Amino acid sequence: MNKVWLVWHIYDDAPTDEEEHEKLIGVYSSERSARDAIERLRDKPGFRDYPERWKIDDWDLDRDEWLGGFVTVRDGAIQ
Repeated sequence: MNKVWLVWHIYDDAPTDEEEHEKLIGVYSSERSARDAIERLRDKPGFRDYPERWKIDDWDLDRDEWLGGFVTVRDGAIQ
């Protein structure tokens, strides 16, 4: 199966989930390319302040990932 690798930088010191910041840096054809991207960017402003916040996910191509639908929650109630 064909895969791609997604590189994320996550800033999760925010007091609430709404303030969490996940940045999708890019999608790469190999894990090595994903790791190289992190090396190129890790010293840039902001990233260098949070060097441990990198994440690489591998994803299969042509596969549904979100299978269960979704609900909306407002003021603690499902709508």
